[in-house]
Amino acid sequence: MMLGLKLLRVGGILAALCLTVSDSRHAQALSRSYICFDFDLESAELPPRCLQIVSEFAAWWRQERDRLSHPSLSSWDREASVPLPAQEVRVELVGHSLRERDGNNLAFLRAARIGRELERLGVPADLISLSGRVNLPMGFDAVNFGMNRRVEFVLR
Repeated sequence: MMLGLKLLRVGGILAALCLTVSDSRHAQALSRSYICFDFDLESAELPPRCLQIVSEFAAWWRQERDRLSHPSLSSWDREASVPLPAQEVRVELVGHSLRERDGNNLAFLRAARIGRELERLGVPADLISLSGRVNLPMGFDAVNFGMNRRVEFVLR
């Protein structure tokens, strides 16, 4: 059952948030995405804007963890809270790169760099999964698009 769709700007990124409720009346996780763009072509170094986005995500995670573990929150409020307590939210980091030859490795390295930064900022490693994908450009100009060199944070 879909309750609503809301668009909001998170750190300069437009994110679509879908709220759903299961038949068991427990709220499911709010779907959010954070994305870091504009990695250098041959590098896994985190651009300054990406570091800011990672920091914003970690701050949100800590805030939700603290809010939903507060003893004054009733069990009914915990069941109805959206998103799920931060301790239960898994972070899937999906790196993207352009070259088939070394692309999987570079895409994975980019996701791993963000994963290490999230761990440094307090997100437990067991809640983070990593993967890499190659995006083959569909034309000469596609090589220069920063969106082809990105890491997506998908909360599950």
